[in-house]
Amino acid sequence: MELLTIDNVLFSGMHNDLAFMLGDIVVVLVEHQSTLNPNMPLRMLIYYSDILKTLCDNETIYHRRIVPIPVPSFYVLYNGIEPCGEREVMRLSDLYVARRDTYQLELDVTLLNINHGVNDDVVRVCAELYGYAEFIETVRRFERDGGDAVANDLTTALTLAVKYCIENGNPLADYLRKNEAEVVKMLTNEFDIDAAKRVWFEDGLIEKALQMAKKMLQDGVNALTVSKYTDLDLDTIQQLANAQ
Repeated sequence: MELLTIDNVLFSGMHNDLAFMLGDIVVVLVEHQSTLNPNMPLRMLIYYSDILKTLCDNETIYHRRIVPIPVPSFYVLYNGIEPCGEREVMRLSDLYVARRDTYQLELDVTLLNINHGVNDDVVRVCAELYGYAEFIETVRRFERDGGDAVANDLTTALTLAVKYCIENGNPLADYLRKNEAEVVKMLTNEFDIDAAKRVWFEDGLIEKALQMAKKMLQDGVNALTVSKYTDLDLDTIQQLANAQ
C-alpha cells in the first residue's frame, strides 16, 4: 500500500485527508467532513487528476501505447450534525448546469455517515474510528445535557468528554490520556472553524444560486424551471427578472 495524500491542490489550506494505492490497481481517496458539502465530487476529481499527474510521465500520454491508470474509489466519512442518511452517493453530474440523460464524464462519491450508532458494521472494523465516533458523540451529549455552564463552554464539554472516555474504556483512551491538553485545544479550534465554515458555505450557496438564476433568466429559461434548479422561491426569481 502506498500513501498518496495531496496537500494544497487548489490553494493554501486545501488538501485531501487520505489517499492510498493498493498495488497498481486501485487508488482510494478518503475525506472526513463534519459539514455536508455537495461539491465533494468536484474536489475528488481535482484530487484524482493531481494524483494521475504524479503517476504518469508527461511524455507517455502522447505515445500510442496505452497508459494504465488505477481504478479510483472515492469516499467521504461524515460525522456532522446535519441530517444525513447512513450511506449516500454524490455525483459530479449533480453539479452540471445543463441536465442530460447521460454524461460523458461522471464521478460518484460514496458518503458514509460515521456518527455514533450509524453504520456500526463499517465503523467497528476500525477501533480508532469507532472510538472517535463515540468520543464526538460524548462531547455533543455533554453540550446537550450538561447544563447551561457546559452548553456555553465547548472547552469544558471537551474536557469532560475526554475524562469520560478515558474512564470508560474508549478505544482512544490511551491516546486521550497522553494528549488530553492537545486534543482539547485542537478540537476547540476545529469546532470553531466548522461553525464558521457552515455560515460561509450557506452564504456562498445562496450567492451561487442567485448568479445561476440570473444567467438562466438571461438565456430565456422560465421562472418555474429556474426555481427547480436553484431552489430559490418564485418571488425572488421574479425580482431578479424585473431587475434585468
